[in-house]
Amino acid sequence: MFDISTILNGCELVWRQQSVGSTAITDMRNELESHLIDAQSAGKSLESVVGSNIERFARSWTGGQEARIIPASVSTVQSERKAQADATRIRLYIAIAAVIGITLLGLLLGPKSSYSGLESWQWVFVLSTFTLLIGEMLTGGFFVLPFSVGAASASALSFAEVEPPVLILVFIVVSALSLWGLREFASKDDDAIVPVGANRYVDQTAVVTETIQGVGTIGRVRLGTESWVAITDGDQFIAEGAVVRVSEVRGTRMVVSTA
Repeated sequence: MFDISTILNGCELVWRQQSVGSTAITDMRNELESHLIDAQSAGKSLESVVGSNIERFARSWTGGQEARIIPASVSTVQSERKAQADATRIRLYIAIAAVIGITLLGLLLGPKSSYSGLESWQWVFVLSTFTLLIGEMLTGGFFVLPFSVGAASASALSFAEVEPPVLILVFIVVSALSLWGLREFASKDDDAIVPVGANRYVDQTAVVTETIQGVGTIGRVRLGTESWVAITDGDQFIAEGAVVRVSEVRGTRMVVSTA
């Protein structure tokens, strides 16, 4: 036998697993609660409304509410990501155009040098280009690549016999432009730690599929599409169909408590 709270919590769990928006979940929960209360008032059993399988009922309920379950937050996030991707692409195109433009201007208009040691500058920038490229391939992350681009641009100008001070200036400017254009690719969010392994289940909610009698007894819960052996540390009876929270994973067993 289900009660209204168990049905609502079980349905909400399924809806959240389906990535239904919070506003839509609230609306559907309120509407379902109203139907269940009306059924009880009419002397009908709750099972006559939801059947014997809460998960199947919840999925069928969302299937009939398609127009309402498209979460606005998903659309907003997608729009923000698209705008961010467009901005990143535009910035990269601008940086590429600026690098090419500066290099061409240096080749065409850069003051020519009669310095006898210019060949050593050529070797410096050529070796720097390849060394930085190898460093990028070994490290990844696009942190070294901008300086390799700057060295390549200065190297091209050195073979056109441009003055060394201009070579150094071009190296700095082109490297800075390249770093600006590639900064989105080079950024890393070190603060975001994603739970791995069994830890990813902690604090999630599951539905009891086999009753847990209390401490020292074993039941089962369903979390998403997975079925787990479940135990509880509390002296509580957790009936089939109840929604529980995962507090810990011990080996192949989930430790749960009433949500």
